[in-house]
This record gives sequence, C-alpha cells and structure tokens, in this order.
Amino acid sequence: MNKTYKFGLLGHKIDYSKSGEIFNAIFEMLSISGEFISVDVSYEKIDEGLQKCLDLKLNGFSVTIPHKQNVIPFLHNIENDALQLGAVNSIKIENNQLFGFNTDIYGFSESLKEYSSILKDKKVLIIGAGGSARAIIYALKNNFGIKDFVILGRDKQKLDLFLENLKPIIGGANISSITFDTIKSVMFDFAVNCSPLGGFNYPNQPIFNDIITTKNLLLYYDLNYNDNNNVIRELQLLDIPCIDGKQMLVVQALKSLYIWTGLTVSEKELYSKVFGR
Repeated sequence: MNKTYKFGLLGHKIDYSKSGEIFNAIFEMLSISGEFISVDVSYEKIDEGLQKCLDLKLNGFSVTIPHKQNVIPFLHNIENDALQLGAVNSIKIENNQLFGFNTDIYGFSESLKEYSSILKDKKVLIIGAGGSARAIIYALKNNFGIKDFVILGRDKQKLDLFLENLKPIIGGANISSITFDTIKSVMFDFAVNCSPLGGFNYPNQPIFNDIITTKNLLLYYDLNYNDNNNVIRELQLLDIPCIDGKQMLVVQALKSLYIWTGLTVSEKELYSKVFGR
C-alpha cells in the first residue's frame, strides 16, 4: 500500500496562504499521495490547534503568525537555531511528539545570496519586531556580515522587549529602534519588511515617505508575497530592486519537506509550477 503523506499549516487568518498550493504541487511532482490541511486557531487557543494537528496524524506542519513563539512551550524538542531565535515555523511529528525547527534563516539567506556582494557592511532598516524579524537580523549578521540595524515598529514597549531579547544572539551588532510616531529621520541602504504592511491584508498601506526616505535604498525585500503590494509597485517605479517573499516561501517549503520526510524536488520547477514564472 502506498503511503499517504499529511502536512499542514497552523496559524490564524491564513486563507491567503499559498502553502497548500505549494505542497499539492510537490505531491504531484513526486507522484505521491498527499493531503494538506490548514488549522486556523487564535493565539489563545494554540493548545487546541496543536492537539488538532496531532489528532489529524500529520507528518509535519508549518507555523505562521501568530504562533511562531507561543508553540515553543508545547514542544518535546527544539533545534538550536529555533531555540536561539525563540521562534519556530516548522514542526515535525514523530511518535506523537512535536519537534520544532526554524527555516526562516535558511529560506531568507538562500533567496538573498545573489545580492551578498552589495550588502556587506550596509545599514539595514527592519520593519516589524516579531519572530520573522529576529530570524532576518540573525541571518543578515551571521550570513552576510551586516552589523548595523534600525528596527521600525509601532509600539515602543514591544520594541524595547524585542531588542532586549535580541542582545544574547547577535552580540557585536549596532542595533537601535524607532517608532512610526517618533521618527524624525533615518537613513539606510537596505530595507526588509517583516510586517503585514503591504501584504494581503494591508496592500495599500504605505511604509516609505518624506521621513522614511528611499534616498540611499539599494534593495528592498518584502516577506509578503501578494502581487498587489503597492509598496513594491511604487519602489519599482523608482527603479529600486525589490524581492518579495515568493522564493523564500518555496525554499522554506522544500526545507520543511526534507525535515518531515527526507524528500525533495527541484526548487526552480516548483517555483514555476506555483507562481508561473
């Protein structure tokens, strides 16, 4: 009897996700029987969501907003990168136990590597202060030699806590924070959007303006992957190179696939199959 693989996505308000489409394409490419199930639960009901993943007998599942950090107390084991970051986005189920991993570092680094020569020693603006932002800063410092960061967010208390938790894992970096309300001026060479701004739920929400200027911007990376992202559209009109989250999403899916099963497929072929180019 052929084995049927069962994967999933755990998050909240995740109707927009492409993960199901990606893994269904993987099933087809591997000529295997598979099922992808979305588990949508609020932050407060994370225990119910994890139990549902166990009850469904998933082989593994991805974890997205808002659960990358609050799943950790429920795990039986966690790999070092995820432990260092305090964020998990991929969980393998084995013998009814939960094993946590983080693929953000790998996915982001792989999708950015062709720009590595222009990024070294540059100043980076990070928009957002969640689990993804931690992984991006960690990757930029350790894999690209970047040591100068400005974190932009809305809540000063959240930013202060974010910086405090970041210190042990990125020693030697110069990191400061600003809020949208108090910012007076900021200069940077590279910007990474780790927030929902410009994404599926906020496609028309601007980021850059006369104060948060694009004057020296060499490259913009947006973890969101919706095609109607007006932030990217406006920057492209200024001839500023932009990367969205599509390639990172595909690379992360392949990393999770390997973690869960030991299987893999062609990254280029999968990207083309899902996104058509």
